[in-house]
Amino acid sequence: MKISKKNNFILLFLYFLVMIFTSLAELSFSPHLWVYSKYVHFLEFLILGFLLSLYFYEKLDSLFFFIIFFCLIVLSVFDEGIQVFSATRTLTLNDFSINILGGFTSLIIIYIYKKIKNG
Repeated sequence: MKISKKNNFILLFLYFLVMIFTSLAELSFSPHLWVYSKYVHFLEFLILGFLLSLYFYEKLDSLFFFIIFFCLIVLSVFDEGIQVFSATRTLTLNDFSINILGGFTSLIIIYIYKKIKNG
């Protein structure tokens, strides 16, 4: 099943809204949730990188690879930056790095898949 570019954009936008909400959410309902924080950051940006890569799939060449990677960096800075406004969340360089690693992982998987598929 192929997702249209319009539907992919809507999905990407909704996912980004969920990311903003979770970044601002007070997670006091589970004080031990922070144990899984690094996995959540990686998975969150793995999905974001996957959605961005699919949205730009037709144009995904070396130039767009770096454009998408730059977008992931900017979105990671934004995601970590808005946590300043939350009383229970903190901005950390570790989380920023894990975000980038998650996004880069999915980006490289889609990029290699396209190169193999198209020869």
